[in-house]
This record gives sequence, structure tokens and C-alpha cells, in this order.
Amino acid sequence: MNTMTNLEKYAFLAVEKGVNLQKNQKLLIRSDVVNSDFVEMIAKISWEKGAKDVMVQWRNEKLSRLRFLNGEDDIFGIGLEWFSEYTNKLVKEDYQLISIDSSNPDNLNGVNIEKISKETLAISRIYKPFFNRAISNEIQWTI
Repeated sequence: MNTMTNLEKYAFLAVEKGVNLQKNQKLLIRSDVVNSDFVEMIAKISWEKGAKDVMVQWRNEKLSRLRFLNGEDDIFGIGLEWFSEYTNKLVKEDYQLISIDSSNPDNLNGVNIEKISKETLAISRIYKPFFNRAISNEIQWTI
């Protein structure tokens, strides 16, 4: 008897159908830390399917909020060269993408919009090569 939970079935579906991961492909999972159990399930299924590598890029909404509320204006949108190099390496090495979006729409209420704007623009420039490959179907991806 199959005892997979609904969450495990959903993780299997994300890997098998959503991103259609194939043997020896590499996978990047982007998620907030609150989804760690689900991400672990996706990673396990990916390895079982023969993934060559599974990388996880964690976010933490609560820490992001604290940073926006407490960080000085001059730290936002700069100093992300290391992140750009990392993202470019993922593009060059042909990583597929599963992005798990469980964001709280009220998380950034009351935060200085200029800080958010600077950071969002910088990060979107960094991700542009990766997302260009996704929208042109050069890589397999699912959200």
C-alpha cells in the first residue's frame, strides 16, 4: 500500500511533471525556509530520479523584513557581485528550476519602498540571464 502523503505526492508531481527532471540533470530549488520539509522531499525525489546535483537557494521572509526595517539606505542594491557570479554559474551549468512561492503578501507592509525597489532591481538584473533561459524554454522550470 502506498503511504505517500499529499505533500509527498505534490513533491513527486513537481519533479516528475512540473520540471520533468531527467537523469543527470542539475536542479535549483528556490524557497523560503518555512517550506524546508517540502524542499527536502523534492530534493530526495530528484536524487532518486538520478539528478546530477540539487542545490537549494533559501530565503527567509522574516529576516528580509528585519533587514529592510533596520538596514541603512546605502546597503540596498549593492554588494551583490558574489550572487551574480553564483547565478551565472548556475546558468552556465544548465540548472533546471523549481521555485516555491509561499510569500506572505503583508510581510513588507510598512517598509521603506525605496529600499525594496533598490534591492528588487539589483536582484532582478542578476537573475535576468537565468529567467531569460526559463521563459525561452531553454531550461525546464516550474513554480
